[in-house]
Order: sequence, then C-alpha cells, then structure tokens
Amino acid sequence: AILQLGWAPMLAALSVLLEESEDAHVASQCLRGLASAIVLLSISGMGGERDAFVSTLTQFTNLHCHTAREVRRKNLEAIQATMTIARSVGNFLGSSWGPVLRCISQLDRLQLVGQGQRLGGGAGDGDRRVSSDAERKEREAVDEFNSLRIDQELDSSAIDRIFSASGRLSDEAIVDFVRHLCAVSREEMDGPASSPRVFSMQKIVEITYYNMSRIRIVWSRIWAILGQH
Repeated sequence: AILQLGWAPMLAALSVLLEESEDAHVASQCLRGLASAIVLLSISGMGGERDAFVSTLTQFTNLHCHTAREVRRKNLEAIQATMTIARSVGNFLGSSWGPVLRCISQLDRLQLVGQGQRLGGGAGDGDRRVSSDAERKEREAVDEFNSLRIDQELDSSAIDRIFSASGRLSDEAIVDFVRHLCAVSREEMDGPASSPRVFSMQKIVEITYYNMSRIRIVWSRIWAILGQH
C-alpha cells in the first residue's frame, strides 16, 4: 500500500534532484533510491511502476541521448546501477528488459567507437540523422570521449556476464529476455544502411547456447520468438 501511494512522488522527487543537482553525493543517493525502488517494485509485481522507474534510470545513463553530450559521473553511476539491476532482479524485470537491453546495445556501440570503428547509431537511433559535417564531427568527438571514459570506469566484462547468466533466469523471465533482445536486434539492423549492427544478433546466438538445457515446453516458447526473428 505504501508503494502504491508513494511511488509517483518518490520518482518525481528523485528525478528532479538527479537532473538538477551537481553534487556527487546527492546524485549517488538518488541513484541508490531509484535502484532500491526498482528492486522493491519488481519483487512486488508492480510492473507499470517498475517500468517507470527503470525508464527513468536508463534515461540518466545518457546513452539514449540523440545530441552530443559528454558522459558525466552520475551517468556512469546510472550505467552501473542498470547493469546491477539486470543481474540482481532479472527474473522480475518483464517488459523492463527492453530499455535495459537498449542501454547494453548502446554501451557496445561506444566500445566499438573506442576501437576505431565509425558507427551510425544504436538500438532506437534508426530515425536520427546528422544534419551537417560539423554536427557529425562533434558527435564523433563526444563518442570517442565517452568511449574512453566508459572504458576507464566500467568493467568491460559486465555486459557478457548478463548474457552468460541468462541460463539461470526463470522459465518466464527467459522468454521476456529473448523477446526484448530480438526487438533490440531488429532496431540495430534497421539502423543506418551504411552501418547496421549485429551485436544483439550475436548475443541471441550466445543465449541460445546457454539455454539449450531448458525443458521442451520452455524451449518451444523461446523458439517461437526466435523463429519470427
């Protein structure tokens, strides 16, 4: 009852503080509040409320931003919190796997930029177009900066652990996971024709291997999704 009454003002307060405050301690506490609320809402089965909190958390990663913006400390902490949520309450994320997996897709895009590859967009960026050479160069410079910052601050194996742990998801959760991973994969491939990405497609192959031991009735549900992809 307390969660049902208090989730909306709690989300509003944390979002405003996180957006406006430049104090590192305040930002960290707000992110802890968002992450803790997501855990409680997920375990309590409050799907709509959970989705609202997860959407807010992933927006603060700055990974979905369509303009050139440098990743700041609170953005890095939001990325770390998103990865932690994926590992800790994956069985309860349901439709929230969508924004989480889009963040992971964008993280991979930035890692490839750091390796010298020039890419168009990530999942969800198919409609974005850079209107001038100046904007394109600015975007590339910011992407390179963000890639270096993320490489220095974040554990590069964190992404792989999320997918390798998919074999431990519940039978219902793995179906949600596969459904949203396929959706993100389609978004990647529908991106700029000059640089379609296959990151999520590769992860589909990996998680298929990790989940081969699922009982037939669960595997048939997984295959029904994969077969359409």
